[in-house]
This record gives sequence, C-alpha cells and structure tokens, in this order.
Amino acid sequence: MNKKTRLFLMVAVSSMASQLYLNMFVDGFIIAMSVVMMGIFLYIFKDLESTTACILIGIFSPLFRLIVMLWRGGYLSSSLLLCLPDMAFFFAYAAIFGLLLRKLGYSPYKNYYIRLALCDFLSNCVEMSVRFLIFNQFFTVDRLGGLIILAVCRSFIILLVCIAADIYRSLLEKAEHEENYKKLVLMASTFNSEVY
Repeated sequence: MNKKTRLFLMVAVSSMASQLYLNMFVDGFIIAMSVVMMGIFLYIFKDLESTTACILIGIFSPLFRLIVMLWRGGYLSSSLLLCLPDMAFFFAYAAIFGLLLRKLGYSPYKNYYIRLALCDFLSNCVEMSVRFLIFNQFFTVDRLGGLIILAVCRSFIILLVCIAADIYRSLLEKAEHEENYKKLVLMASTFNSEVY
C-alpha cells in the first residue's frame, strides 16, 4: 500500500469514526472515536507526514459530521457553529503533535503516551476555548479536570491498541522466520540425501 492510499485510508476511517461520539461539557463538544483512530494510524503509519494527516482529518472529519447533521435535518448556521470548532481541535493537534515529534519519539511507549495525552488535552482546551468564545460560556475548573481525565483515558486506549498491534506484528514475523527455518532445514536434508 503506497503513502497516498494509506493517507486516504487514515482520513476516511477517522472521518467516519467521528460519528461514534458522546456529547459532553457543552453543546457540540463531542468525545469522538475519530481521535482514537487518528492516534492509532499515526503510530501504525509512522512514515506518513503527521501534520498533513492531522490537518486533512481536521478538514474532512468535521465536514463529514456537518453533512450528517444536515442530512438529519439540522440548520446550516447552527450545524456550522457546532462543527467548525472541531477543526480547531485537529489543527491544534497537528501543530502540537508536530512539535512534540521532534522532542519525543514513538518509542519507548511512554514517550508516545505522553505525546498523545498532551496533544489531546491541549487540543481539547483550544476547541473548548473556541466554543466558549462562540457561545459565551465560561471555562470552569471542573471542565478542565474532565479534559485531563479524557486525555489520559483516550491516550491509554490508543496505547493499548498500538502495543497489541506491535505484539501481533512480532508474532507474525516470528511465524514467518520459523517457516523460513523449516524450509532451510528441509532443503538441507534434501541436499544431504542427494549427496548420499
């Protein structure tokens, strides 16, 4: 699979996953599966440009959500007000993830977890601030605590999936090595038989 195909897959799956969400804190602020899928894809497709991928998801995920809201009979103006702050989240995520990529690598897992949690928390703060500016609501301390818990939990889920993917990949590689070893042993025994 080439880079463009993987990027398309990442954007498409993350955008569709934006429809699996919970409404929390304020109207329109959602805890979506798209962030989890994005974190997993960023780990699996390490060779993709993370900033580009996050920005594309930041465009298409809210757009897909907007289309679904309009299809369900929502008004354009109110639907836009609810969906556009999502872009602020993903654009902030792209910037923060890119900055932290230079500081922290993908391994050990602790570094990736710290980066995910920081990106999630700070990006949610940016989105929440945009929503509060639009809807003239106050940003309270209990909501800040909720964002910390959200970032910690969501990042932990992503990390568990990434660890599981690594274990699965290593098991496949081990099975492949064992199969190659068996073939070599069989070839060697056949060669010995021919010599005799």
